[in-house]
Amino acid sequence: MLLLCLRLDGHRLLQLYEICMINRESMYQSLKSELVNVHQKTLTISNYVTFLHEIQRYIPLTRTISQPASLSLLSSTV
Repeated sequence: MLLLCLRLDGHRLLQLYEICMINRESMYQSLKSELVNVHQKTLTISNYVTFLHEIQRYIPLTRTISQPASLSLLSSTV
């Protein structure tokens, strides 16, 4: 997973996490395919689930998956 996330800043990493949470199975297949095609590496389901678990620790408790990052930022500044 790290190879796929090297160029992502915090906001983009958060967006990736949100997309993964909305549709876990299809994102696993997409990320797995990209990792094989670009880096000739295999993404195991355990690595994918570990990624989701580890990044979840850094997601603010007030965030919901249905609330895009841009809306969360706007509501906190108003």
